Amino acid sequence: MMWQDLTLWYELIVLVLVLSLSIYVLSINEIKQLQKIYVSFHVSMILWPLGQVSINVTDDPAYQWVYLNISFIGIILISYLWLLISLQFSLVYRLRKFFLRLAAIPPIIIAICVTLNPVFHWFVRPVNGSFLYREYGPIFILFVCVAAVYVFVGIMLLALTIRAREGSMRKKAILLCIGQIVLLIFGVTDAVLNWNSADDMVIYRGLTSAGMLVSYFFFFVAAQNYSPYKVISLAHDAVIESMDSGLVVLSDRNIVIDMNQTARRFTSAKMGQPFPIEDCLSCMDPRDAEDFLYVYTNKPRSSIQAELNTFIPTMKHVLMRIHPILHRNQRFLGRIITFQDVTEWRSLVEELNSKNLDLQMRNEELTLIQDELSTANKKLELLATTDSLTGCYNRRYLMQMMEYQITVDKRYRVPFSFILLDIDYFKQTNDTYGHQAGDQVLKQTVDLISSRLRQTDIFARYGGEEFAIFLPHTKREYAVKLAEELRLLVENNTMDTGLGEVRITISIGIASSDDTDYDRTVDVKSYIVDLIARADAALYRAKNQGRNRIAASE
Repeated sequence: MMWQDLTLWYELIVLVLVLSLSIYVLSINEIKQLQKIYVSFHVSMILWPLGQVSINVTDDPAYQWVYLNISFIGIILISYLWLLISLQFSLVYRLRKFFLRLAAIPPIIIAICVTLNPVFHWFVRPVNGSFLYREYGPIFILFVCVAAVYVFVGIMLLALTIRAREGSMRKKAILLCIGQIVLLIFGVTDAVLNWNSADDMVIYRGLTSAGMLVSYFFFFVAAQNYSPYKVISLAHDAVIESMDSGLVVLSDRNIVIDMNQTARRFTSAKMGQPFPIEDCLSCMDPRDAEDFLYVYTNKPRSSIQAELNTFIPTMKHVLMRIHPILHRNQRFLGRIITFQDVTEWRSLVEELNSKNLDLQMRNEELTLIQDELSTANKKLELLATTDSLTGCYNRRYLMQMMEYQITVDKRYRVPFSFILLDIDYFKQTNDTYGHQAGDQVLKQTVDLISSRLRQTDIFARYGGEEFAIFLPHTKREYAVKLAEELRLLVENNTMDTGLGEVRITISIGIASSDDTDYDRTVDVKSYIVDLIARADAALYRAKNQGRNRIAASE
């Protein structure tokens, strides 16, 4: 007898473990939540009649208890699953997993209490050593209440759906609601009738089973048209088959396990056979194909892609992408290969590249024209600001720069000077050697004087053989010293005109900002006119004193 008890407990533990593992496997399986609920519901429906049949074919109380335990666990599972099915058909079907798991706690506790009954006998007690006739305890009342509440909540949810919806969904809700009402009435009636029936050695059988059969019939009719399995499967197939891209699914051993119709345009792969990757790569460059095949073979977790050139006129370019399929624990399960016709896209890219090349050539032409215009503008600017014969600045540029510079220098009290110089007896040089030689004298004199000036000094041809030099940041004494150096530089220089050597001298007049106080009320242009007049008067005085000398304004 003891050995039978140990065997029974062993079988019971195996049953609980198998059931727990089945529930766990179903929960983590890669199928939709609705499918998990329906599979669990169908399995749970079998447990009650299975236990009721088995309890009547044995006289061993231990085995009778196991079968009875299976029956009541089936009932509590059905009540919970009916609630989940009602949620799927109701207006509040979008509930978080947290709520669903929270709602599963009471049924789990009840199932544990039912299983532990042999220790406490708070759920059911055998009469005369047999569970065919039994007394129910307080846990049974709790069991009935929990199961009834779950079914009742499901009925209320469906009732709200019936009021709010129209059409086929309303009819399905009505069928499910009727099925649950029948189950609730029959189940509660069964519990009430059998509560004290053990005293009279009478048991009312079949009410709960009949209620389950009727409710299952209504569920079958409602679910037949709703058919969530078919909806999910057909939707999946419709999406796959409507894709413009070819799709091939491979196992972890590169066996083709699924593919859509579009994929047959791109590959000769067949279901249940290894994927012919070498055939796909035959149109690639051998080196590229070798590199691709190496990654494909040795690095299955890598995502790779390649553009294949085919000989089909309407599909010259095909983009092949390979992505790994990884489980949540990063275990490699297989691959997904997609083929996409990119012929039109490639032609658009080539056309765009051609247009970009044309645009680039036009930009280069425009850049060249812009450079030519810039060079021409610089030449025009040079012509507008310089003297064409000597290359120094012209009078117009001199006056513009003096107006700007003097405005700034006088504001900050910066000294400046102005020089007027004239080539002595230049007319005699022209008459003796000719105007061409005179032009050479002018050019060489300008070059000689320019070599001594600063970059900030403005050297300009004022008119004829007369030249002007504006000296910013220069006091009177430094201007006089520079003028003397220039005079000696020209005097000691000998110029070759081709017709003979020529020596010239220059006369210089100087005017400086420190000669007079600058009146801010006086216009700048008027001040410049006065400055030039003072320099011109000094130059005139230098000429009257014998030329080849300098004179400063008084």
